[in-house]
Amino acid sequence: MTIGQNLQTAMRRIGLSDTALGKLAGVPQSTINRIRKGEVIPQTFTLQKLAPFLGVSVADLLSDNFSSLNLSTVDINNIRVAPPAR
Repeated sequence: MTIGQNLQTAMRRIGLSDTALGKLAGVPQSTINRIRKGEVIPQTFTLQKLAPFLGVSVADLLSDNFSSLNLSTVDINNIRVAPPAR
């Protein structure tokens, strides 16, 4: 699977849209959409921002065997987002 497919699978698993994940992780919705569609290869720091909100590691997102991984469950109701740094 591609990074985009892995990202989409993880997002669907916990019910997050591009917009919701973007707000949580501080990544533009358009960037998440382009990653999912395979239009861009994300920078490592972008994956590091996204992975915790998906309950996966960066290595998981890069994995060819993503769908067979034993992934943790994320309760999006308990996620607290830190205010942006000034």
